[in-house]
Amino acid sequence: MVYKVDTDCVVYVYITPFNLIDEAMIIMNIAFYWSLFIHFFLFSYNSNKLVSLVEDINSKFVFKSDNKTELLTMEDPVKFTDRMAFIWTINIIIAVLTPILSTLASGHIQMPLPAWFPYDYQKSPMFEISYIWQFYCAVCLGICYGVTDMIYPCIVILVGQQFQIVGSNLKNGFYYALLTWETEEFSRINTLYLSKNVKHHLDLLQICEKVDDILSVFLMVKCAGQMFNVVFIAFSLITSGNSSAFFGLGTYIITASIMLLLYNYSGEILTQKADILWDLYETPWYLADIKFQKSFLLLQMKLTQGVYTKAGHYFTLSAQTFISNYRLIALCLLPDT
Repeated sequence: MVYKVDTDCVVYVYITPFNLIDEAMIIMNIAFYWSLFIHFFLFSYNSNKLVSLVEDINSKFVFKSDNKTELLTMEDPVKFTDRMAFIWTINIIIAVLTPILSTLASGHIQMPLPAWFPYDYQKSPMFEISYIWQFYCAVCLGICYGVTDMIYPCIVILVGQQFQIVGSNLKNGFYYALLTWETEEFSRINTLYLSKNVKHHLDLLQICEKVDDILSVFLMVKCAGQMFNVVFIAFSLITSGNSSAFFGLGTYIITASIMLLLYNYSGEILTQKADILWDLYETPWYLADIKFQKSFLLLQMKLTQGVYTKAGHYFTLSAQTFISNYRLIALCLLPDT
């Protein structure tokens, strides 16, 4: 379905003379559908890796901390990601349908997506059937876009909470050993609990590497596409002065900007929550035996390395990257400032 709509729109653009600026909405719709087609291709190409990633998440994630001192669970992050995915998908559907509904409200009944048809679609009932078909495709576009958009943010938010659970366990491991001292030797419990949480931390680092490997190209296409959308639409609005298209194209700008913010902010959350080095300084490691202290020192050295995700293995997703992106966009639109 997506490929057919893409082909119809491209054929229309190829055989119909038009002005690039005045027909910005056509270009944007084609860009959205083709980018969705690229997303499907990337996910299909990495399908086996995605299945392996999900299996790792299901087998290696823990639901809550078990240090008997501080309780951290996955309940709130899971609920938050569910709500975020639902709200964002609804938002995308609204953003896709807004130009169509605004056209209907103005009384200009035309096809939602200007496309080439192998028949005379102006006659009834072909016009009504084609219109309903394109409206349905627009809804499917919103659903698919919203779902694929949320894959990366939801994963990194959940992984970030896992890092927080590991940090809590490492910070309170000494007290866990004290509370369990009645049944077993203190130093043995302390060392085993440290080893268990170090293994969990290594598992999380491997998951982050898999996420970076699987979604790197997808994130590059996504972020580059959203930046292009913002620049192209803003340039179209500035140069054309078409007030009737302002509402529909403005919705695209807001949606693309929120998407860029969401991706970079998610990367920032992962980086901050994975930084659990300072949690280790709060534990009385100096009261443990020398063997434990040596292992603890090696762990601290390992934790000095940050955890990041990169788009296209090129630029890091972070708050600083988001600011730099919009400085670049401003430079493209206002080169003299």
